[in-house]
Amino acid sequence: QSTWGSRTGDKKVTIFREDPNRKDKNSMRGSVNYNILHDTSSLTNLLRTKLPNTYRVEPSRRFMKDRVEHMMSDFLSAKLSGTEYNAELSPNLAKEFSNKIKLAIKNQSWYGYKYVVCVTIGQVNDMGAISASRFLWNEQIDCYASAFYKNSSLFAHAIVYAVYQE
Repeated sequence: QSTWGSRTGDKKVTIFREDPNRKDKNSMRGSVNYNILHDTSSLTNLLRTKLPNTYRVEPSRRFMKDRVEHMMSDFLSAKLSGTEYNAELSPNLAKEFSNKIKLAIKNQSWYGYKYVVCVTIGQVNDMGAISASRFLWNEQIDCYASAFYKNSSLFAHAIVYAVYQE
């Protein structure tokens, strides 16, 4: 079965599929609902589905920086509170946190945005850390959000770049 299109909502994803047995190819046989909170593999497959362009210059719903920063801050503090720094586990934790943050943001239905999520986890060792990035983007539409967490043995910095690309 070929995928015709998809729409995401706050709690579920609906996929419409063509019925290959019908003579009228524009008819849809039905829909399949997935619960995003329990089935992230189906969400990942849905997000890989390419939809036709809408040719919009601006998004219908803008990226909400404050909302994402609050979500990332809560996520980092919940996952890392009471955690000691471990050099062997930190790379895998950073990858896991990056994927979970990206899936949570894609669930918010900001259509047309592409995301770059970077998570850095390091040891608190009386040293400084400097991070810099540069992007070519539209200041009025594109945005970024960042969150920082620190305890006695580690620090974590998460940043999300949201670039509108239709």
